[in-house]
Formats: sequence, structure tokens, C-alpha cells
Amino acid sequence: MNFILAVLKAQLFFIRGFMKFYLNGDLTPSTTSLTISTLCKNLEINLDGTVILLNDDILQKDQYYFPIKENDKVEILRFVSGG
Repeated sequence: MNFILAVLKAQLFFIRGFMKFYLNGDLTPSTTSLTISTLCKNLEINLDGTVILLNDDILQKDQYYFPIKENDKVEILRFVSGG
């Protein structure tokens, strides 16, 4: 059932002119071109202590200005400490 919903969402995004990518496993639409940096800024994510993967590759901070493309997989991992 989840597969069918994902396919329907993908078709809806395509029909309406949305670019779609995956953010932490969830299909995400965007009407504008995004970079990793602007995505994190829009989500108000502090990049300190954060690791970002783009299509399963760990990005260095100087790569955060790479554009996100159709069907890219972006994973944002935040490390916290505590006890």
C-alpha cells in the first residue's frame, strides 16, 4: 500500500510541475531549484554536528552548494550527545 501511495504522490508532483527528491526517505516536492545549503536554511537546520548524505555519499561542507536534482536522496543526520 505504501508503494502505491508513493507512486501516486510522484505522479501528482510530476503533473503539477514539481521537482521531487527524497528527504530522509520521504518524497518531497520543490517548485524551485535547491542546494543542500538552502534546503538546510529553509528547514532551520544548524549545520554544526550535522552530516549530510547525497545519494549515499557523505558531503563535505564545501559541497553543500551542489544542486539537488530530480529523484536525489538527501539524508540529514544530526549527532547529539547526552547522558
